[in-house]
Amino acid sequence: MNYKKRMNFLSGKDWIKNSISVWEEIKIPEENKMKHPAMFPYELCKKLINTFTFPNSIVLDPFSGSGSTLIASKRLARNAIGFEINEEYIKLNKERLESTVWASDFSFELKKKPKNPQLTKFFVSESGNIIEDKLDEKIENQESYIEHNLNINEIKSKIGFFNIHNVSCERIEDLIDDNSIDFVLTSPPYWDILHQRRTADYKDTRPYSIDDPDDYGNITNYEEFIKKIGYLFSIILKKLKHKKFLAIVVMDIRKKDKFYPFHSDLASELVKRGYSFEDIIIWNRAREYNNLRALGFPYVFRVNKTHEYILLFRKLSSN
Repeated sequence: MNYKKRMNFLSGKDWIKNSISVWEEIKIPEENKMKHPAMFPYELCKKLINTFTFPNSIVLDPFSGSGSTLIASKRLARNAIGFEINEEYIKLNKERLESTVWASDFSFELKKKPKNPQLTKFFVSESGNIIEDKLDEKIENQESYIEHNLNINEIKSKIGFFNIHNVSCERIEDLIDDNSIDFVLTSPPYWDILHQRRTADYKDTRPYSIDDPDDYGNITNYEEFIKKIGYLFSIILKKLKHKKFLAIVVMDIRKKDKFYPFHSDLASELVKRGYSFEDIIIWNRAREYNNLRALGFPYVFRVNKTHEYILLFRKLSSN
């Protein structure tokens, strides 16, 4: 395998684990105390960032919220840029970043340390019976080991950069260079759903803002909301590097008798805007819901939504 063509540092074991279509990462008690109405856990960010980036990559989150993406990026030796309109969460982002150690969760797994640093000598003893797949495996291990020795100390000695902007995410247009971002990880507002109680367990409303015009969660018309989100991601598409990925965490929405398939509507909108729709991961959050109600009982059957979707897109255009 050509080392430079790899897309991440995952071992084969972790590659298989991350490829399973249902994930079950949940928030730890520390994260639950932060009181952000729609945060996603560090472990979820960690899996996505490790899957789609290398160390020192630049990660963007246009809806930074409590800072999960930025925190995971710093702990994993990545750089990050966030946008957040709520000053309370800007403060939380900065506090969390200050208390987070660069590369504290960064590791590099090797299958086996080579016996000899020179490939020619390394294979001499088996030159008579080498088969192609065994040769490929040893070359891969050798390249990984050499690259590891060259870069591990350099990576851990850096401190990275972490910019959190207290402005509308649409300012990405003029604040970030085109073709400069390695990965986008975010969770946009689920329309204005935070203005109503959660149907699964009837928890109180926790609106993100009351009347901020930059808060997409204050848009009352669903079609307008989808187009607004689509416009933002058309801006982001220009900032993303060629063949790099965008991961969006979303949930479908119900308002009384009306069901809104947010994940599929958003996917269709982004395809129209130029993205390649690559795949979907189901994020199973059932363990977080401990007070489920019999929705619609006994007259109309309703589904308790205890899962979300991780939509995976890719930039395949060179513009």
